[in-house]
Amino acid sequence: MLVVLSNAVEGTDDEFNRWYTGTHLAEVLKLDGYVAAQRFKLSGGQLGPGDVPYHYFALYEVDTEDPAVPAQALLAGIGSMDMSATLDLGRTVAWFYTPVTERVGADS
Repeated sequence: MLVVLSNAVEGTDDEFNRWYTGTHLAEVLKLDGYVAAQRFKLSGGQLGPGDVPYHYFALYEVDTEDPAVPAQALLAGIGSMDMSATLDLGRTVAWFYTPVTERVGADS
């Protein structure tokens, strides 16, 4: 899984969300290894007080044994993507995660 935490440039959330959902997700999913994606926004109720540094969360499912493959595909492809000025790159992070367990459901 690739986890991307991001923010819109202040005052551009609507445009940012249109771009990310309508353009960026599709561009990433065209890259080798990327098979699915879903976006989330920060909910109103949180477990504790304080500022939350990221307001948006994207989860990309990758189909690979080697996370370096989709990472390299993303780095190679990003230059040809339609990037939006509404993405606050200074407040965006991305990390690959590998499962350590099978998915566990409440009824398991």
